[in-house]
Amino acid sequence: MNEMNNQEPWTDIFKKCLGDLKEKNPRLSLSQLASKVDMARSTLNDHCNSRNGASRPNLDTYIKVVLESGNISMFFEALTAYDDKLAKNLKTVLSVSSAEKDAVIPTNELETVLDDRSTFIAYISASNSKGVNKRTLAHILGNKGQPAINALVARKLVFIDGDSFKVKDPTVLVRSFESIKHHLTTYADYYKPHHVGQGRNYAASLSSSLNDAGIKASQDAHRAFHETMKNIMRNPDFEGNTPSFSVAFCDTFTDIDFDPNDGGELQ
Repeated sequence: MNEMNNQEPWTDIFKKCLGDLKEKNPRLSLSQLASKVDMARSTLNDHCNSRNGASRPNLDTYIKVVLESGNISMFFEALTAYDDKLAKNLKTVLSVSSAEKDAVIPTNELETVLDDRSTFIAYISASNSKGVNKRTLAHILGNKGQPAINALVARKLVFIDGDSFKVKDPTVLVRSFESIKHHLTTYADYYKPHHVGQGRNYAASLSSSLNDAGIKASQDAHRAFHETMKNIMRNPDFEGNTPSFSVAFCDTFTDIDFDPNDGGELQ
């Protein structure tokens, strides 16, 4: 019997990504590579050298290895091999984002860089084909603009093109949900009440108590809005020189497993 037939689907993908990770970081020791992806050195060594693989890595480690190895384009293939049900659910959640042209999932390293709010704004401002010029960046970020863009240039994520800054490899980042939550307040800081009535902005908030069908309908409405805004933002006929943003989200005030009818006394 061929021993390879007994391997789980994720095994070959994981070994390939580990090999690519080692090639991508030739100066790092095995211990340093293991630290980079939050894996024990001995476990990493087992996966790199065993013909039949080793114990199944946890999901976080598995994803980190795939992304850090540079195999971002095979993310969903890798996730399907690890957990088909999870992959299908995530594809539904990311149905609009993952369909973007040049969509990529950033590495943990890039997301860490973009945790800084000024650096994040500098990066997304430089991400379109026109980039962002120095004057516009200074207007948006003030005295934080130059240090933020300098940090991106130093990491070779952004390059200087005349009087403008542009992202080296223009892509649409499909960021983690933690990053999305983190930067909701970043975007909120740039909502300007004095633009109301000037053809610049729009804001609305609604609240009610919904059943499961209503919650799903609300989610579907936001997904449709996301698709509409994506088509506007990516339409070359609308491309201009004014950095713009659109944020929309919905959720419930209670946790998903909260049952209002589940007895117990209020304290």
